Amino acid sequence: MRDLSLILALFVSLLSTSSRAARTTEGAAELTEKAHNLTLQKDRTQAVNILVTAIHREPPGSSNAKELKMALQDVSGLFIGDKAQQLFELAISLRRTDAGQAQNKLNEALRIEPDNLQLLNEAARLQMSRGECAAATEALAKHRKWNPYDEQTLLSSAQAAVCQGDWPSYTALRSQAEARKGPYAKYWLSMEVERAAREKADSRLHDSLEALKKEDPQYPEAFYWEWKTAKEPSVRSSAGQKYLSLCKNISAAPFRKLMMEPFLCKRTDEVETFVKGSS
Repeated sequence: MRDLSLILALFVSLLSTSSRAARTTEGAAELTEKAHNLTLQKDRTQAVNILVTAIHREPPGSSNAKELKMALQDVSGLFIGDKAQQLFELAISLRRTDAGQAQNKLNEALRIEPDNLQLLNEAARLQMSRGECAAATEALAKHRKWNPYDEQTLLSSAQAAVCQGDWPSYTALRSQAEARKGPYAKYWLSMEVERAAREKADSRLHDSLEALKKEDPQYPEAFYWEWKTAKEPSVRSSAGQKYLSLCKNISAAPFRKLMMEPFLCKRTDEVETFVKGSS
């Protein structure tokens, strides 16, 4: 009888565990739908809070946590109306040619959707491009307190730390990143190249630079850092010319794809001066 009681208790426990798992899965789907609805009702703050709280309760790396993080990413950058999205796209298109107008359009969009992380991250990138790295760091830290799971915000925060030369903060942020492989990989690799260059770690610099060029053979910043660190004049000249060629001929679509790099093609004057002087 005792053995039978133990078997029954174990069976009941298994049923209970299975039931809880089913409820959790069902809960993730329901929470995702609720968060989307709240966002469309212009209550993104509550939507994000619901999802962040749910993620906190899940074991790290679980399927539910991944599902909820994907929902959180969608909700955080979802444009509620066409106007803000149009202004955002216009700001991106103006970023290369008229940073002041780009900022104006972005500010206009933020007045409509002040809690949209796509807009807030682009605002931080514009700050970095103007050398306002401390301001970008402070703003991004606030965004991460609100939403600690957004990979784009984490990337922007790391870029702001590098912009300030704050390598301990960069290292801590990098250790939290889940998206070091995938669409953000080149940006993380680019920062690794810069760190190796600053630390004069030649072997690590070579390996990181080769990995970056393999990740994206047409990424301009890879050739900037090759130009910056090359010891052989012929290699330096070739890398400089490649960087200038890529930057001068980059069209709107490729530029849009690389918008997460705050300093994209921002060093052409520096390289051009060298190339002209060495010719």
